[in-house]
Amino acid sequence: MPCPGSSNIDQADYDADAQTLTVTFRSGQDYVYSGVPPSVWRQFGLATSKGQFLRRVVQDRYPYEQA
Repeated sequence: MPCPGSSNIDQADYDADAQTLTVTFRSGQDYVYSGVPPSVWRQFGLATSKGQFLRRVVQDRYPYEQA
């Protein structure tokens, strides 16, 4: 999903089978978060500020790797 209006996030994609959230930042860096449940993805999609949601709910709660 493109993230227009976000100052840091360019795009985010979710793989429901693998429960992975891939976030592409405007800098071009990709981060893949593992074990993210579908409910968090839905909340991410509804969040007014994708960056704040990512920091508050996803980072430091789900393991990630830089892709």
